[in-house]
Amino acid sequence: MAPKQPEFGLEEGRVVLVPDQNFEQALQDLIGFEHIWLLYWFDRNQTWKPKVTTPRGGPKRGLFATRSPHRPNPIGMSCVKLLSVEGRELCVGKNDLLDGTPILDIKPYLNYADAFPDSRQGWIEDAYPEQEYVVRWSEESHLQAQFIQERSGLHIKEAVDLRLRHQPYPFPNHRIRKVSEDRFELAVKTWRVYFSLKNLEVLVHQIRSGYDSETLSGLKPSQWDDVPLHRLFIDMES
Repeated sequence: MAPKQPEFGLEEGRVVLVPDQNFEQALQDLIGFEHIWLLYWFDRNQTWKPKVTTPRGGPKRGLFATRSPHRPNPIGMSCVKLLSVEGRELCVGKNDLLDGTPILDIKPYLNYADAFPDSRQGWIEDAYPEQEYVVRWSEESHLQAQFIQERSGLHIKEAVDLRLRHQPYPFPNHRIRKVSEDRFELAVKTWRVYFSLKNLEVLVHQIRSGYDSETLSGLKPSQWDDVPLHRLFIDMES
């Protein structure tokens, strides 16, 4: 599942341009730009609707007032950090693209032309006044996040902080669900993060494996290669 915005991404990515088109020359002079725009094709979306439910919940909104990937011409755009350029390959920072997404174009991000920080935000501004939640971690969850990062490179604490600061409540396709009267679960890749809410404060209590017992025991395959890490994590906790 793709993140909702590039900043919610967890990993760096590579953009590989096709050979024999002189793209190496086309990429010259791009180094020095800190961010770039990637225009791409939502190749796995087959349908669209004029009104959609947004990740923020609430009533359905007109498609063109949202960034839903389900569009009549499914073109996407993401602003990502440019880390390096080597030949016809670009290394980019956090992103919201799926592996194999077709890239249509690359453009440099320009501060004077692309940034309007005081611009009105339409229904988003009216329905969701700007506010941030304070995210606190229990000692147990902090150590668990550290364990995962040290052994996998996944900055799970950073990802959780970013997600829960802005919208810690469940709504469709947000990977947050309510598990009890005062507890919620956030899915981050193959991990499950449990937290509670009080006013504008989020308390992260614990991280658990998202795999079931059959996958952990090897009876059922996983598309990811981190099952051994989950076993080690569970052994550490027991």
